[in-house]
Amino acid sequence: MSTPHPPSPASAPDPLWRRSGWWPRRRRRAALRPLKSKPRRIAGRADLGEWAIDYVDGPSAYWAYRSIFGGHIYDFEAPAGRPPRIIDGGANVGVAIRYWLSRFKNPDLVAFEADPAVFGVLERNCAAWGGGVRLRREALWCENTTLTFAPEGADAGRVALDGSGSGRIRVPAVRLRDVLERLKGPVDLLKLDIEGAETRVLADCRDHLGGVQRVFVEHHGYADRAQDLHTLLGTLGHAGFRYHVQPELVAARPFDHLPIDAGMDQRLNVFAVRA
Repeated sequence: MSTPHPPSPASAPDPLWRRSGWWPRRRRRAALRPLKSKPRRIAGRADLGEWAIDYVDGPSAYWAYRSIFGGHIYDFEAPAGRPPRIIDGGANVGVAIRYWLSRFKNPDLVAFEADPAVFGVLERNCAAWGGGVRLRREALWCENTTLTFAPEGADAGRVALDGSGSGRIRVPAVRLRDVLERLKGPVDLLKLDIEGAETRVLADCRDHLGGVQRVFVEHHGYADRAQDLHTLLGTLGHAGFRYHVQPELVAARPFDHLPIDAGMDQRLNVFAVRA
């Protein structure tokens, strides 16, 4: 007597593997995979089943999803008795925001994005996802001012410290130190992915990080600038954090050649938790 085959995914009414969340994750990965090879800086929309995401650059959206949803790099345990509070500096189109909305119930989220074009996409995404995220079209900086900004069309737009060059625009900037001072209660995660401004911004907050429990910094070392990683790590150590560093740019033969990517010869992720 032959053993009957189990129902196929298409015919199964509601199997455990579908209810467990494995199948939706697989569908999302399949929907996002084509974005990896899309032409750069071409906007589009990816339908991921339960939700969709508008993006400004397919490869950037793919790699962000892979590290955030696949690698869970921004995951942490929610505090007891209250929703987690998160400051997202450099939100881009909101992949991290969507992760936190999926991970936590009613998180207290404020997100900063300086690029006006990218901010418009972020705004559309958050409106569709709900969750009451507070969005601010501002750069995080060490003073309240207006800055020259160099849009990049993907995820690498940055404050242009030299103030020159074609395609530059002016954007409002807010002092992160003031943001932290005005908040009441702890900050469970401070995320800074602000393309080279992170050391200056964090150093300005050196004595105002007492309420912050976790910090993520994507450190950008530009080949034409003096290195400041030591200042960044010193700031975190002074504020009572213990840090873990993961390199993103790795040279096979560092003494012979350092790879340059988007003007950077160093890019790494710093995860800091209160010691």
